[in-house]
Amino acid sequence: MTDREINEAVARKLGWTITKTIDLSPWYWRPNCPPEGNGVRELPAYSTSIEAAWEIVEKISNDGLAFRLERDFEMDFYRVEMCHVAGHAVKCGWTDADIAPLAICLAFLKLKDEL
Repeated sequence: MTDREINEAVARKLGWTITKTIDLSPWYWRPNCPPEGNGVRELPAYSTSIEAAWEIVEKISNDGLAFRLERDFEMDFYRVEMCHVAGHAVKCGWTDADIAPLAICLAFLKLKDEL
């Protein structure tokens, strides 16, 4: 997946609305934004910006999921784990990537919708 495809997939999972104009250019609206509200032409750079990716961390934390980010200095990668704990059942999404924002995005996209 390209960064743009990852950013769009993350945005959809966060609840953004994505529409195409006649010339097929996308418009993006944040969740709970009225259609006449302020649409934007560019999504946040979730896959490359830690500031943008942190929006994902805040959402999953508010949803009651556990989050862990670690850096493996020897192998030079970041690992992110996101887990939903219900009683003794634990469901997790995790992944490794070269940069932390990308690892956050990919782990978030691995989470099942029912979590």
